[in-house]
Amino acid sequence: MSLPPTNETDSLTLTNDNDVQEAIYRRFTRTQRNAIVAIVSSCEALTLFLFWIVVSSTPTITKDLATTPSMMGFSFSLSVLGASFGVLTGAAYSTFYGRRPIYLFCLPIMIISTIGVSSSYSVLQFITWRFIQTTCAVSMYPLGTAVIGDIYRLEERGRAIGTFSTVCYLAASAAPPVGGVLAEYISWRAAQNLLASVGTILFIVVLFYLPETSHPGAIGIEKDSIDSLQRPTWRPIFINPLKPLWLLRSPNLFAITLTSCLMLLTQYVNIVSLPFTLTEHYKITNETIIGIFIAMPAIGNFFASPIIGRISDSVSIKWKIKRGGVWYPEDRLRASILGSLALAPLSMLTLGIVISYIGGTIGMVLSLISLFINGVGVTFAIIPLLSYHIDVHSRSADCVAAHLAARAIFISIATSGIIPMVDKFGILTTNIFSAMLAWIGFGLVVSTIRHGDQLRAWLDVGFVEY
Repeated sequence: MSLPPTNETDSLTLTNDNDVQEAIYRRFTRTQRNAIVAIVSSCEALTLFLFWIVVSSTPTITKDLATTPSMMGFSFSLSVLGASFGVLTGAAYSTFYGRRPIYLFCLPIMIISTIGVSSSYSVLQFITWRFIQTTCAVSMYPLGTAVIGDIYRLEERGRAIGTFSTVCYLAASAAPPVGGVLAEYISWRAAQNLLASVGTILFIVVLFYLPETSHPGAIGIEKDSIDSLQRPTWRPIFINPLKPLWLLRSPNLFAITLTSCLMLLTQYVNIVSLPFTLTEHYKITNETIIGIFIAMPAIGNFFASPIIGRISDSVSIKWKIKRGGVWYPEDRLRASILGSLALAPLSMLTLGIVISYIGGTIGMVLSLISLFINGVGVTFAIIPLLSYHIDVHSRSADCVAAHLAARAIFISIATSGIIPMVDKFGILTTNIFSAMLAWIGFGLVVSTIRHGDQLRAWLDVGFVEY
């Protein structure tokens, strides 16, 4: 059975709003919270593994399915688009039904579609099953951060999200080389079957050990019960999955989401172009080695996540003290300045120069270092931005979903132009352009920090009052 909430709250005297908030966050003991984070982190890790494991084995899949690189590129863009739809759908329905039912619904479909991917013998079958797989898998992605928002107070969330993101980035960094090894020495289909088995184990764990974490009375189905609406409990409801995107009308949420898109684009420019640039400049064709290069940004993500999580919490607390105990949500964004100003854009410039002008072993080593620093920089930039979405809005799942979905839509469109741009202008020009976009994102962060109150007051879409 799932972990029960602690009974500590029974002895609390709820005399004011602070007592109520304290009671909500003390529903689970520290051990229970750690277990919950471990479970949801494992689900997110599986999601990222499913998404990235095919990247390094793309040449083998292309040959096996008798298709073309352009068609596989279309498959990648379509899977990213499916991910954006999944993020929105998962968040919308978790706001009504709660977090746990969405996990229990999505995991079985993800398992079936993963088996479908491994059984595909035509590109149409592969694209269809892959779309279903990524849509259902990524539907669970916003739930992890939403669960953390449910069980941790504001000043504790940065560290928890850092731990959560570390597990996710570990999976993302391991997926390409693991996929490359399996494709090189066994079969890319074996990787899919293995992940289906892991998904089955996780479904059992969620079924018996994951409790509902939504705040009491906060989910839609409970509000319907309170309002005594006459709807049969067995009848599903339709929720517009695009509704969370409406939150991006807010200028501060839009600015921070656009910044996240521009920062993440620097990483995707590398991921999409590397299999071709490595072959052209360094004559690398081994899929395992290509997978190692592709994994380097994710390894940087992995090492940076716990560090920036703690830094963002420390920065928020430090500035709260400076402001006489007043929370200013935009203070957390200060933690992203190093990544958005220096690490992410400068590593892109360095990588472009190295690949264009430095060959041999020295060039490959410097490329690996640049890719690692880019991963660190992107994580330093976007983790505080994600935490900000949880801090500032009362419906954290919807807010995070809008952020992630907009990011996925942006990336799905942008990645389709990366290879043509590299072919026409070269990797150096492409990386310079990406770095310039990252600096625009930095400017948006600084503007949001300076004018946060005015931007939130411009259009209130349900912000938390501090």
